[in-house]
Amino acid sequence: MFPSIDSLKHPEAMSSIWSMLINSEPTPQIMKMLLARDKDEIVTSVLFNWASHHENRRKMIDPLVNCMTRVSHNESYRITYNV
Repeated sequence: MFPSIDSLKHPEAMSSIWSMLINSEPTPQIMKMLLARDKDEIVTSVLFNWASHHENRRKMIDPLVNCMTRVSHNESYRITYNV
């Protein structure tokens, strides 16, 4: 559900989700949902917040590498997941 929420139509929901995400630890499932969003400020904001905490950086590496290796040169750069 999170990847399909329209941030312009539902800013209160996005604000609430953002608050929950920055206070949580990155997990592969959360990373998949974040990266499934298309050009959204919440993605960069949450990733930047997590990366600013040293203990979260290592938790972010594997999900990011998995996502990046799935994108081939012939595919779109938008990563989609069946969540």
